[in-house]
Amino acid sequence: MPSDDGRLLYRHITLSYCENPRTDDVNPAAFSTAGHGKVSFYDGRSISVEDSVVDYERRSGNTVSGVLGVTVGQCEELGLKVVFGEDFPEHATVYFSDMNKRARSDACQDLYEMAVDRGWLYMS
Repeated sequence: MPSDDGRLLYRHITLSYCENPRTDDVNPAAFSTAGHGKVSFYDGRSISVEDSVVDYERRSGNTVSGVLGVTVGQCEELGLKVVFGEDFPEHATVYFSDMNKRARSDACQDLYEMAVDRGWLYMS
């Protein structure tokens, strides 16, 4: 079975986190668990980035400024669990539940930095 290490996970950045993706001014809170112990992504193996934007906006009613991404391997390096298809087939959930509050905050910040370093996968 092929490794999922390089499998991209798409994180939709809404207007509340970045009004203009061309400025690269993304609020790190876009990768926060917001107390839920998990962060939602789209699975890049199941859907194109463009189609994920259309689906996300339809489901959430929010406007997407852009899409950033991390890989499954990056999540696993931080000790995070990735689960696919829980809410719908193209969905991926990254769980931080086995971490204390400080470790969770650090892992969110690390994911944010990795995503920003990779750069925009999509800009509106």
